[in-house]
Formats: sequence, C-alpha cells, structure tokens
Amino acid sequence: MLLERLAEILNRNVGDSRRAQALVRQLDGRVMSLTVEGTPLAFYIRADGGRLAITSRHDGAADASLSGTPLALLSLAGPKGEGALRGGGVRIEGDAEVAQKFRDLLSEAQPDF
Repeated sequence: MLLERLAEILNRNVGDSRRAQALVRQLDGRVMSLTVEGTPLAFYIRADGGRLAITSRHDGAADASLSGTPLALLSLAGPKGEGALRGGGVRIEGDAEVAQKFRDLLSEAQPDF
C-alpha cells in the first residue's frame, strides 16, 4: 500500500513536468531495483506506459540496480547526488545509462517536502 501511494505521488509529479514525462517515455519497459543495505528494504521501479510502478517483487532481472546505505541513497536526491555515486556510497550494476535516467526522473518527480 505504501509503495502504491508513493508511485501515485511520483506519477502526479511526472505529469507536472515535461522533462519527467520525456524521461518516463524513454524508460518505458525498463526496471531499476533499489536495495537499502542494512535493512530488509528492496523494491523495483518500473516505467510502463508513461507511468511509474513501484513493487516489492519483479520477475526477471532489472535493467539497472542501485544499492547503498539509507543515507547514501537519500543523498542521490540532493544537489550533490553525483558525489554519492563517485564516492562509492552507492553501487550501480547493470545499465548505468538506465540508472542515470531513473535518477534524473526521480529527481524531477520527487515530492516537495
């Protein structure tokens, strides 16, 4: 339920941004897994039909995978997100271009807390 609500919020914000809309179309059919180290949290973000879906399970391999500590992953959303990647706090496996596009998309679509 929480993942569905988060997806709803992100999709609403995608709808408000032309750049986010373009990114989600480019990622159509792609999946990124996200693993929060030191916790049981792992989920998948899928772009499908111009929308994002977030689930706790996915059949098949993800196109890209990100893993890191909670703080390192949160830092990706900030203005110095590239530093977390370069500093090794976050590991990327798979297609790095897909991971970068998902990062850009999530940055565009993030809620304004």
